[in-house]
Amino acid sequence: MTVSFADWRTPLRTLLAAVLASAAVVAGNAAHAQPAPRGPQVLTPQSAPRLADGAKDTPSSTAPTQPAAPTPQRPPALGPQVEVDTLQAIDPNSVGILGPAKGGFGIAMWQGTSLGIVQRLLPGLPTASTSRTMRDLMRRLLLSEAAAPRGERWGGKPLLALRVDAMMASGDLENTRALVEAIPQPAMKPPMARRLIDALLLAGETKEACRQRDKLVDDGEDAYLAKVRTFCQIVNGRTADAQLSVALLREFDHADAAFYALAEAMLGLPAAGVASLPAPSPLLLAMFKEAGKPLPHDAAATGQPAILRAIARSENAETETRLAAAEKAERIGALATAALADLYLAVQPTPEERARPAAHLAAEATPRSRALLYQAVTAATAPAARAEAIGSALAGARMQGAFFTAARLYAPMLAGMQPGAEMAAIAGPALRALLAVGETTAAERWLPLAAGQTDAGHAASAAILTRIAALPSAPPVAPAALVAWTGSLSQLSPPQAERQAAIVYGLLESLGDEVPAAAWVPLMEGPPLTGAVVPKPALWHALPRAAAAGRKAETVLLALASLGEAGAGGAEPTNLYRIVTALRQIGLEAEARALAIEAAVANGL
Repeated sequence: MTVSFADWRTPLRTLLAAVLASAAVVAGNAAHAQPAPRGPQVLTPQSAPRLADGAKDTPSSTAPTQPAAPTPQRPPALGPQVEVDTLQAIDPNSVGILGPAKGGFGIAMWQGTSLGIVQRLLPGLPTASTSRTMRDLMRRLLLSEAAAPRGERWGGKPLLALRVDAMMASGDLENTRALVEAIPQPAMKPPMARRLIDALLLAGETKEACRQRDKLVDDGEDAYLAKVRTFCQIVNGRTADAQLSVALLREFDHADAAFYALAEAMLGLPAAGVASLPAPSPLLLAMFKEAGKPLPHDAAATGQPAILRAIARSENAETETRLAAAEKAERIGALATAALADLYLAVQPTPEERARPAAHLAAEATPRSRALLYQAVTAATAPAARAEAIGSALAGARMQGAFFTAARLYAPMLAGMQPGAEMAAIAGPALRALLAVGETTAAERWLPLAAGQTDAGHAASAAILTRIAALPSAPPVAPAALVAWTGSLSQLSPPQAERQAAIVYGLLESLGDEVPAAAWVPLMEGPPLTGAVVPKPALWHALPRAAAAGRKAETVLLALASLGEAGAGGAEPTNLYRIVTALRQIGLEAEARALAIEAAVANGL
């Protein structure tokens, strides 16, 4: 019969306590003895304790904000109209590691916002969104040191736990660790400690993960932490303790075949293989590494950013598995682009692959072909040849829905080039790639070449993009340029053309430019737009109200919730207009424009 861990946690807690007490006696009698070596052992001791009668059977910028978490400080005085409790003494939910000087939204960022709203929306944050702008806003929202929102608690987890969960879900291990380490010790509960332990396991810091696990006194309600303890016993050479722990765990939980197979392999016992791992956990990844076993190919099929990042860095995974995981992790923002580039360069091409043209590699649309294409680009020494190869890479990536990753990979090369007439063919894509990653200075150098294209539609696209990005040399979009660009949409299907026009017109107006009324008229006829992500009506109404009241954190939270995992690229045009407008209204001008650029590029501009 299958039951929950809660049904047998009391007897297991009792038995594990007995095991630990017994182990402590043994350790005391052999204080100076070396840990028992791993090796074949009898898995179930003859005197293993049994359950009581009646017991039942039964987962851009993302660099860490700062290397070490500061001690939470008393917030500065805000004046009589704002009441802020002492962070250190009153409310652990106010702990953070970002002050205003480091991008935090300020100590009063939740002023006027109801706690219930925050508790409802934080669990649904788009932690796997591919938008770098959204990811940065989310990081700042979750890590800011701020007085906790007031109001009646809605239920569920406390605010601090929700913040830690969201950070971990985003795959930002360094900042997750820093946030957890800033928590006052009295507030460090097992669920919070589990997030820290998982972050350490995924980062390969097994010794520190086990040290944190050993600090926990009570984990009787968490089967996962009980398995982590067993893993740490094996790693630390406590073979007898580990054998007993495995035997006890197996009595209650028969289903976790991968855990038991890996534990037996680590103990040097005959063990079954693990051919499939569709839902890898931080613990299982660490066990594969310690056991010296290769990761199954399907491990990279997961959508969890932190797991993908760890697989991309796993030397015990095959190259193809690591490539697949690395591309997904980089796209989400859990893996640095430089790490993906290094992995691309480590791929060993065959002689036949080395001889294939860049254009052919770009059309293949596989992780391996993209790695070989990156190698071909880096190997090209002549500026014109390199530019042509980059053009092929960007064109292929745009067709495959991977343009932003390609832009991040090749932007440093484009920024280092001196644009010339021989590079005119890639001027438009180069400008688009540089603006997509915020390289405005380099984009300025490519603008004359892109704006001078003979195709009026392409030249108009360059003018619109640079205006959205607010390049110093970009004037308001001329009506003639807007007409030329709109005319270039005739090659698209009517719904696609209407969506692009609605997106671009709305973005220009949300950023302060006026689109001629006549340009909107053709968009008034025809069927409604479909296929876009439309937010819940409650979010639609709440966003402008929060922005008008200056509630910064609430506005950012509502904007992220409204965009969802689809991000700016999949947003409904009117919703996108309202979000960009709201961000500008609370003083986030640069972030609003960055989001607008993402939306424009993702929608074909």
